[in-house]
Amino acid sequence: MAEPEKDAVLATVSGVTAARELSPDSKFYYVNTLHAGVTAFDLGLTFGRLVQRTETMAVAQDQCEIRMSPQFFKLVVAQMQKMIGAYEAQFGAVSVADKPPEEIKAAFEKALRAPNA
Repeated sequence: MAEPEKDAVLATVSGVTAARELSPDSKFYYVNTLHAGVTAFDLGLTFGRLVQRTETMAVAQDQCEIRMSPQFFKLVVAQMQKMIGAYEAQFGAVSVADKPPEEIKAAFEKALRAPNA
């Protein structure tokens, strides 16, 4: 097996190097909706994108589903908390829904009308 590229190496622990590479089947998704599900054996996240909005209905199109063990899920959550902490340290606090609902609705509707939304 070839040595991994320097940028692909994540860590070396106890003599074992962890590296990553991009699969040829890898896909990019922009998502802005989330559905979470739980079974006795795993946790699932279904990510989607809003594709239509009316006064009475919002339609989200599922883009991908990811299922994992509860143990791995807990590690993912911890990593995401580190990531948002680093982001906020560099760029400032991220606020969620800090605008009045009517302003959020107007921005959402504008985004839906934008080309390639």
